[in-house]
Parts: sequence; C-alpha cells; structure tokens
Amino acid sequence: MNNEHLRTFVAVAKKESFSEAARALYVSQPTVTAQIKALEEELNSKLFLRTKKSVDITAAGKVLFHYAEEILNLCTQAQNEIDALEDVLWGTLYVASSLTVGESVLPVILHDFTKDHPSIQLKTEIINSSQIVDMISHSEIEVGLIEVDIRNPKLAIEPFMDDELVLFTHRDMPLSEEGFVSFADFKEMPLIMREEGSGTRTVFEAGMSSRGHYLDDCHVVLEIGNTESIKTAVEAGLGVSILSKNTVRKEVESGLFKTFKLEDLTFKRQFYVVYEKDKTLSAVSQRFIELVHSVDWSERLPNGT
Repeated sequence: MNNEHLRTFVAVAKKESFSEAARALYVSQPTVTAQIKALEEELNSKLFLRTKKSVDITAAGKVLFHYAEEILNLCTQAQNEIDALEDVLWGTLYVASSLTVGESVLPVILHDFTKDHPSIQLKTEIINSSQIVDMISHSEIEVGLIEVDIRNPKLAIEPFMDDELVLFTHRDMPLSEEGFVSFADFKEMPLIMREEGSGTRTVFEAGMSSRGHYLDDCHVVLEIGNTESIKTAVEAGLGVSILSKNTVRKEVESGLFKTFKLEDLTFKRQFYVVYEKDKTLSAVSQRFIELVHSVDWSERLPNGT
C-alpha cells in the first residue's frame, strides 16, 4: 500500500469529507478521489459511502483506519531512528500558533530553533486556539501553541509559560492614577474584544463568570480578530481592551498605554504546547517541543512573566 494513499485515506476518514481532506493536504479534490479509488481497487473493498450530504466510512474502512494510523506511525518511527543514526535533523517544521503567542513568544522560539537547526524549513500559521486544536485533531499539523487549556482526551496539552491579561487604555484616557478600576466603572467603558474562539476571550469570560459577571454586562463596541488592530483602535481612542501583558509590553514601556487592575478580578493563565497523544511525532516536531519547554522565559521576556 502506498503511504500517500494511506495519508489521504486517514484525512478523509477524519474530515468525513473529500473536499476538506483535499484542503488539509494541499492537493486537489480529484487527486484525493483518485487516491482513494486506487486504494479501494488494491484492497478490492469499498472504503467510503458517498452521498450528496455525507461521506460515511464502511466496515472495511474502519478496519483499515486502525492499521493505517499504525502503519504511518511506524514509518515516522523508522525515519526518526534513521535520522538519529545519521545524527541529522532535516525536513519541515509546521507549527500553528494562536495570535497572542504568535506575536510575543513564537518569534523567540523560532529564533532559537533555526539557530540550532538552520537546515529545517519553517512553516507557521497564526490562527485562534480552537482552530489549532481542530487541525491537530484531524492530523493536519503535528504541533501547536495555544493560550487556553482546552480539554481533549486525544491531545497532550502541556503548559510552558505563565501569562496574565491586563486592562489597558490610551495614556490620555482619564482614569484613576491608582491603577485600579472598579467593575461598575469598567462595564460602562467602551470595550474592544477579541473574537469568539480566541484564547484571550475564553480566559477573560471565564475570569468574569468566576465572579458572577458576564460579557453581556459590558459595553462591547467592537470585536476584532487581530491584536495589532485592537491596539490601533485603543490608540485611536475608540475604547479600552483586555490583552496579554506580553502583547502590550512595548507600548506600556514607551508610555503609549496604561494598564489597570480590575476590581477583584485577575486573568492569569498559561500558554500551552499541544500535540496528538497517540501519534508518533516527527523528530523535527519532537525537538521543537523540547525547545519550547527548555526556554527560560523570565530571562527572554523579563517584563512579560
């Protein structure tokens, strides 16, 4: 059996869609269809039942799925052991990162990684945490960096860095000089928020609900899926926002923004590296995860922890 055919089969089985599998594998849908057809002819068995509305795996497909994942894992293990014998690390590191981690932390990690492994090609994608978990669950990528502890029994989610969300405003906004804002005052402020599904918003809403407050209590004027755009909006005087203190560190140090504590509320969290538990990771991904856990963030981001 052709390994590429098996990878395509696994992608279709997990996505339950030929078109979604094609997008995940960066190939055309006819290519996916042809590979599945070739695999079915080789096995003399129908692997999927296709209708206009769904793609259902057959009994034969379920049997193959179990072995296909095991075969692909064994191939990765073999390649990793051969690379270890040759004392070489080659290939491509494809890592997805949430927006906050991608802007403040990922560049530091990639700098260290490329310094140690200059021959490795890098591919990164900056999306929100829930999208990253979905991509890993469907074997589209091996490793991601997220900003919320999403419970999923199939995934390993390991903390590697502490973080805290802070309320920040433009320096000219008239607020208490004591660095403290009551919730009564906060809920009247024009609030600029990250989009649903982002780790920042998830942590913010969890912290609020722990004290009996909810986002509906606040005066949300704008939702933006980009932290740089949020900072630009705050700088323009459109409102206040809640973001990681790592994200606004430079603006606070320069005096552009001011940060405040919110009454009885702290929004502490951790950043996490996430990968599939039962999948054999490539040597490149394994080395990346080891590096993530080895960085001393108190030295690399002295004002951000």
